Order: sequence, then structure tokens, then C-alpha cells
Amino acid sequence: MTPAADRREFLGRAGLACGLLLNPARAELAAAGASAPVTPPAWDVPRAPLPRVQWADLTVLDEVLIPPDRPWRLPQRRLRPRFVTVHSTGNADGRADAPAHGRLLLNGLRSEDPNSRTGYITWHFTVDATRVVQHLPVSEQGDHADFRGPGNHESLGVEMTSAAGMTPADVLHRTAFLLARLMRQHDIAAARLVPHQHWPRPPDGSRKPCPAELLDAGVPGERWRRFVGLAQAYRNGLRAYRQLPPIA
Repeated sequence: MTPAADRREFLGRAGLACGLLLNPARAELAAAGASAPVTPPAWDVPRAPLPRVQWADLTVLDEVLIPPDRPWRLPQRRLRPRFVTVHSTGNADGRADAPAHGRLLLNGLRSEDPNSRTGYITWHFTVDATRVVQHLPVSEQGDHADFRGPGNHESLGVEMTSAAGMTPADVLHRTAFLLARLMRQHDIAAARLVPHQHWPRPPDGSRKPCPAELLDAGVPGERWRRFVGLAQAYRNGLRAYRQLPPIA
């Protein structure tokens, strides 16, 4: 099977979308995953990168871009990344994997907030324990952080998610490795890896406590610092790793 066929095949798998995602695909995905809720393990941040011999698996990226003619993707909104914003999809029952979210974005994920620029939510990458799925080019803005603010204008959006049987540490390793690649490619310092909570949102300047799994009482603390340290450790290691192609 070709890589393109592989991508089409895994997009066809059903999964459960997180409870806050409101669009026509939600009922279908929820029905496919309907069963007893799963209690996800604690999201303890690993203290060190995986051994170098395991890095080849972390480089795999499935490109499943939202078609440019969809109203929720506007290619003319150019992006020169200065930040990376980390989110979590907040799956209450831990069943939605990266391909399921890819399917949601292909079908259009509506935003109910009147401040939204397009009426939809989009981001660049979804990461689970076994893969990274890319939804937008890194040169194009998404709608994932603060509507018309710098979070959307200047940052790449990375969503973490997990599905049944996935270990959160695996999600965090894969996310940190992706962040390291983006940091190196766009010369982004560790201080500019930020949680969604970093960006105040109109009209009241509120800050969403996201990614909840990496915040302490809704704000960045020790867990967030450890996660940024993990991404920086991967970036340091990439200096001696085989050359990776840039992410387009």
C-alpha cells in the first residue's frame, strides 16, 4: 500500500471526538466509540528523552491537509512562526486518536465563539502516542488560540490527544520531539513554547486552562517547565542526529 493509501485508510477509521467538538462528525465518532468510559493514566512528564535508537519512529509524520478550498482553511493568511502553542483536546474518556481529529478537521470543526475569524477551529498538528497528523502547512495560520490575536497570527498549533490503551508518556515524548523539530526549523527558543493558557482571549482577556494535563491549578508550573525541558533536550540532541527534511 502506498503512503497516500495508508493515509486514506487510517482516516477511514472511526474514533471518538472530544466532548467539546461540535460538528456533524461528532455523533458518528461518538457512536463508534460508545462503551464504558476509560480513565486515562496520569500525565507525568518524562524527565529525559527516549534513547536515540528509538528516534526514527518519532520522525514519522502523516500529512493529511485540509483542502485549500474549504472555508475553514484560508491559504492567504500567511504565518511566520515565532511561537508554538500547545493544546490538549481534553478527551474525557480518552478515546479520540490523531486520525479521528484529522477527520474532524477535514469535515469542518465549528466554533461557537463570535470572535472566531472563520467560524471554525483549525490547528497544525495532532499528536497521539503512535503518530503525528498534520492538518495545515506551517506557513499558514490556523484558528486555535486567540482569534485575531498574536496566538493565531504568530504561532503553530499542536494538539495532544490519546486513545484507549495509549500511554500519556508516549504522547508527551512524540509531542516534545515534534516541538524540537519546529524549534530548530524556525529558530524558536524554548521560552516561546507556550500553553494555550498563555494567550488572553477577547472580549474579557480570559485565559483557557489548556493543556490542563500540563498545568498546575490552571497555570504553568513545574509540570510545564519539565515538558519544555524535555522538548529542549530533544532539540539539543537533534544537533547530532541525521538530517531531517523540513516540515512544509
